[in-house]
Amino acid sequence: MDFGELKKINEAIKEYSNIQILTSGRENESDFPATLALFYSLKKLGKNVNLKNDYLPEKYKFLIKKEFFGSSEADFVISVKNADLSRLFYEKSPEGLNLYLKTKGRKVRSEDVKFNSLDSQKLSLAVGINSPPERELKESREVISINNQGKADFGSLNLIVKGSLSLSELIFDLLYSINNKIFDKNISEALLTGILENTNSLTFESLKKISFLTKQEVDFEKISFQLYKFEKEKDYLLLRRILKKIKVSDNNLNWVFLSAKDFQETSSSPKELAFCFKKLSFSNFLCIWGNQGVFYSPNESLTAKASELLAGEKKGKGLLFSLGKSNPVEVKEKISRYV
Repeated sequence: MDFGELKKINEAIKEYSNIQILTSGRENESDFPATLALFYSLKKLGKNVNLKNDYLPEKYKFLIKKEFFGSSEADFVISVKNADLSRLFYEKSPEGLNLYLKTKGRKVRSEDVKFNSLDSQKLSLAVGINSPPERELKESREVISINNQGKADFGSLNLIVKGSLSLSELIFDLLYSINNKIFDKNISEALLTGILENTNSLTFESLKKISFLTKQEVDFEKISFQLYKFEKEKDYLLLRRILKKIKVSDNNLNWVFLSAKDFQETSSSPKELAFCFKKLSFSNFLCIWGNQGVFYSPNESLTAKASELLAGEKKGKGLLFSLGKSNPVEVKEKISRYV
């Protein structure tokens, strides 16, 4: 990632009050959670934000908070400086519109009132778009392209990343660089949903972000139910349980301890673990249940070392072992010394 470009984008977002987000719409509906998280974040930063999206995927409607969209289609804003209002109402007249303000004390002067068109001084963020509408480009003072496909560098600034990084992870990195305390429940649930939708490309960094987001008071069960409610495979039920319980450590060892209750509540068995391990096969991973465990590492020499410590059965890059007289924490500590 170009951190110099990221810094410039941060400065541009801080400079503009009026921002519109351009989305891919139906073209790639799995990008919607990422754009929604960006929308909520800009709102939280006090920006006037317009999310230009004429398609709301049914799958993600549970993430939408209608109360945030009230001013999104506004054309202008009337600002009143230092106004302590007790009442506000309007009425239509033959000449137009009368806006009435009732203050609690200080009178409002004409110089306190400002009228600003929201079409002027507008920043456009093109998220996951390869070629935005020409009209939107012309109406914007500045355009920033945010894309994880390694192309679409049509903006005056471009946050473009090649590889397996999902768009939700890219937006996470952008928001974290702006303000690492911005992640409230709504923002975190949208980002977590977007990241989980890309389980085929999860990385160690993905798990670190999942771990961070699950600590922001998100409703993980609601998210996983909405994403997998059409999936009847036991694989997905067990995978979402592992993702909720997994621990990510700084020494690149990811580990999870499962109980009989985890298998019962997901109507699964240890047989479904093979599917989960494939999803998490990018780094060192330890899973223990009952008196058994599996350790996987992309580094086969590390798996071989673990087999000496645990006297297990090595299968490719994985190791199936029995805990014997050791407890799960002791086994984890043994492996941690060599990771």
